[in-house]
Amino acid sequence: MRRGKSGANEAGLIVRDPWRGAQGDGLTAQGRDQVEATAHSAWQRSLADSTLSLVSAPFLRAQETARIAAQIWAVSSIQTDERLRERACGQFEMAQDESYEQVWAQDRIDPEHRQGGVESVADVWERSCSLVQELDWGTTDTTFVLVTHGDVASALLCGMAQEDFRRHRELYALHTAEIRQVKIKAEMKGKPGCQ
Repeated sequence: MRRGKSGANEAGLIVRDPWRGAQGDGLTAQGRDQVEATAHSAWQRSLADSTLSLVSAPFLRAQETARIAAQIWAVSSIQTDERLRERACGQFEMAQDESYEQVWAQDRIDPEHRQGGVESVADVWERSCSLVQELDWGTTDTTFVLVTHGDVASALLCGMAQEDFRRHRELYALHTAEIRQVKIKAEMKGKPGCQ
């Protein structure tokens, strides 16, 4: 689940620094409404059930998203995992959000690029996949909802579908507060590493 619309979205700013993200930049009123609508819809479609566990990125906007969903789904606790944090954006931190296009243009050329101090898509995949594998190895009957951010979600979905990371945004970009159901393929279960 991608977190709801945030103050940074509304201001058109890139805020991916862990300290800034954890201290401020929460959800807007529209973001809270988006999360409520998504959580209610997921409940009605039986995507959220009694075996549900929430794992959230540490950023305030993700934590607030998880708390709203947890209340609607009657989930008593939320785990926080650093591996779901925003993709580091290096020199683009606090730039106008149209700068994302420069990062994504480089992603389409080389998903391992780190130009301008940007975290590569491949690195985002590795850290987020390690969490999924850890959760998958630990249980057989729990449904996990991972509350994260746009590029983390698109990299994770792209990798799990075994698609070319250069297309992560084209194929798997999520709208704010969007949720996607993923079933881990049998051939991925129990595999060491995320290759």
